[in-house]
Amino acid sequence: MVSDKLFNKIDEAMLKSILQSYQNDEMFITYNRGFNAIHNGAWMTLPFTDTTYTYMDLEFAHLAYSIDPALRFDAKLTIDWMQNKHPRLMKYPWKYGIKPTNSRSKLLIGKVVNKLKRELLGDNDVPVPFDDWYNNDIKLQTFVDGQYNSSLSWHFLPKSVIKDIQFLFNQGTIFEKFLCISFLKSVEMIFVRNA
Repeated sequence: MVSDKLFNKIDEAMLKSILQSYQNDEMFITYNRGFNAIHNGAWMTLPFTDTTYTYMDLEFAHLAYSIDPALRFDAKLTIDWMQNKHPRLMKYPWKYGIKPTNSRSKLLIGKVVNKLKRELLGDNDVPVPFDDWYNNDIKLQTFVDGQYNSSLSWHFLPKSVIKDIQFLFNQGTIFEKFLCISFLKSVEMIFVRNA
């Protein structure tokens, strides 16, 4: 889940129905936090950076899902994959704001520091410092804000939905901003292009 700010607006029966349509929690997370986050968010940053995701490699995904989940725990295979196939990625902050590692001690330290930052400073910018990039990169801000402001889908939406989108975009993290833009672009693709 990218955001819980509007989660209470989802009907409980609908939520239960959605959760039951997946074979297990892992598949729910993979499709909704994994694939959707990739497709809905990564394209936003493409003018400024490159992104990669292990499970978009079909051979790797088939192999990974054939392995017992206990052996895949804590992204160990993902880190090994990055180290072998994309070693340049190993120099960028990742989980808990530290460089990718399978070291239990480094992960524990990163987790503790991250928890302290979230509790003491209200900093929820994990695992990658996208909010920091957004706040400090005028080109990225201009692009993201431009995508939001120039959407052609605003007049197709009910006022209550517009209010929720505006709240989430203005009060949310960069991930929540991407979520809003992805929604607006989806509406645009469906209604504007077919009008």
